[in-house]
Amino acid sequence: SDTVDGGYFVLEHGTEDAFLCHPLTEYKRLLDQKSKVYLCIADPSSVPGVPGWPLRNLLTLAYLQWPSELSHSVLCLRQPTRLSVTSIASSLLLQVKLGHKPGEGVGDTMEPPPCVGWEKDNTGNMNPVMLDLSKTMDPQKLSDQACELTLQLMRWRVVPSLDINIMQSTRCLLLGAGTLGCNVARGLLGWGITHMTFVDSGSVSYSNPVRQSLYGFADCHNGGRKKAGAAAEALRLIRPSVVSSGVHLTIPMPGHSPGPSRRQEVLDAVQRLQDLVGQHDVIFLLTDSRESRWLPSLLAASQNKLVITAALGFDSFVVIRHGSKTDRRADAPAPGGSSCSTFDYAKKLVPGQHLGCYFCNDVVVPSNSQQDRSLDQQCTVSRPGISMMAAAEAVELMASVLQHSLGMDAPSGPDSSEGVLGCVYHSIRYFMSSHQLITPVTPAFKQCSACGQQILSRYEEEGTEMLLKVFDSSDYLEKISGISELRCLSSLEAVQECASSFDISESEEES
Repeated sequence: SDTVDGGYFVLEHGTEDAFLCHPLTEYKRLLDQKSKVYLCIADPSSVPGVPGWPLRNLLTLAYLQWPSELSHSVLCLRQPTRLSVTSIASSLLLQVKLGHKPGEGVGDTMEPPPCVGWEKDNTGNMNPVMLDLSKTMDPQKLSDQACELTLQLMRWRVVPSLDINIMQSTRCLLLGAGTLGCNVARGLLGWGITHMTFVDSGSVSYSNPVRQSLYGFADCHNGGRKKAGAAAEALRLIRPSVVSSGVHLTIPMPGHSPGPSRRQEVLDAVQRLQDLVGQHDVIFLLTDSRESRWLPSLLAASQNKLVITAALGFDSFVVIRHGSKTDRRADAPAPGGSSCSTFDYAKKLVPGQHLGCYFCNDVVVPSNSQQDRSLDQQCTVSRPGISMMAAAEAVELMASVLQHSLGMDAPSGPDSSEGVLGCVYHSIRYFMSSHQLITPVTPAFKQCSACGQQILSRYEEEGTEMLLKVFDSSDYLEKISGISELRCLSSLEAVQECASSFDISESEEES
């Protein structure tokens, strides 16, 4: 109660054996009234007949605060619990008589009492022993220790070579703070990731909290909070030491022409996104449209960042890691043709430098997929549990890559099980309707619209001018990537093959 201040209080023995509690400020008044009073402490000592250290503080206070009173009745209150029974029978009742009055000797000089508990330091001098108890008393540090303990148990009991430090020092950029973004962030927290940045252009709506685990009902009020900021704040509520931030940003996309009025806005967005990619180690592409993944894929490829893409269907998902650009040769293998020096046919492994990205499987460049769709067709529709499965696979894929001795260059294939956490696959596709899971390996595509060497070289030479042309028209992207030429060549070969299948005789030709 308010009467007990720091474990110190005054107990008055009233009439009819009633006891009343008072604060220490009432002690002198009660003494003047000739009341029977006791100075009381909550005694932490459990040694019979020996009071705890707080009694020294109380007696020092009495000596200085009430110098005219040399005799005090002191109750050292103990309430131990044994066999579910609490008793005060072990409490001590002491009659203490103090020494000199101020002005009669030692009290006048105010010399400090002899100190105990000092030890010799490295130089041989006597100094007090200092203990930092923040790790055992600060709730935030207790939370950090508990989170780290789980990872340490994984290393001690299951994976002795697990590198915890590389996980804790990794900075993750999450592009998309929706269903996938929220679940990926929760998974990253479990791996000890403490630096995360969200990028999103949306606001929290009333339909979001049931599927997007970082938002609540209150986030939907008044038009909804910005998703990026709300998600970052939610992470800090879960683990206060997390360095999380949110960036409200619309990612420029191919075929989404900004027009002259928004040109500078788009350029600023490109620069901001480029800076964010450079400031992080792992990029998660968790947006809800194909074209919104193109610019981050290009920027990450130009800076050789680890990229993990996750995309959802109604009852399916795909998770893929983009290949690295470490020492990638200009003649990267295309589908249907590869170099013996590139692939390990004995183990069926494709090195990380020659793995494809999210766009390497397509011969159709990303374009404006929202243009001719109604509002209901623009919304992502998927089974509720599919996003959690995809997010888990994305997080664990990142962990497997980071723990591999080759990192981003880790090879992938059906027999690639030499990683610390097992197989480091290239991509995983899951179909819930048939509960089928496959892990295909796709080599890099020469004419890829995002990571192809022609695209990267053009971006390095022209920079934002090239990007603006792509934003204005996705046909330009198809042209500079070489996909349009490839399609024309494929069409010509098809015509020639069709023509060669007919044996036209001269008589038939004349007729």
